[in-house]
Amino acid sequence: MAAFAVESTINEVAAEIGMDPVDFRIKNAAKEGTKSSFGPKLWAYGMATLRCQKHPHMRARLGKNQGRGMACGFWFNFGGETCTDLNIGTDGSVTLTVGTVDVGGARASLSLIAAEELGIPYESVKCNITDTGSLGHNDMTDGSRGTFSSGMSTIFAAREAIEELCQRAADTWEIPVKDVSGMMAKQQQKGRSTKSLNR
Repeated sequence: MAAFAVESTINEVAAEIGMDPVDFRIKNAAKEGTKSSFGPKLWAYGMATLRCQKHPHMRARLGKNQGRGMACGFWFNFGGETCTDLNIGTDGSVTLTVGTVDVGGARASLSLIAAEELGIPYESVKCNITDTGSLGHNDMTDGSRGTFSSGMSTIFAAREAIEELCQRAADTWEIPVKDVSGMMAKQQQKGRSTKSLNR
């Protein structure tokens, strides 16, 4: 219902200034860098609306009682606060603890995210959804934020863990941390595969 009111208003504004309603939407379409109505600037945007103007259908001559239609829309994720704890065991397994309630599929998604970021098998990651007293503050699971916010938190935690592993390897080998490469399974000195830290 809200969309109908918004689109009707846009049509009325376009008619008031004598502009085609489709052209009006294309001209005012959001793009990367546009400040959203809810605050932040858009950093990744499909811009499908802008491609409409290049379609032959847009310039085809209309006959009697014919019109030209299009649809516009957007969706956003509410970020909020999320706390994630990632621990790496001596056997190389990873325990991921998240405080955002899982309403269906979050454990699998977050385990996949952690595994990909760390470069380890999915089976090596165990994801636990814990109670509100075990971690820092976590906002509720709503507004399409569950996997998005917890996933970003998991990525940051995994990258921090990799940095820590590289630092420990550098300290052990007494070399600059920039000379340490590799992922979690094997940290090795660049160009010297004989020197490594296994799980």
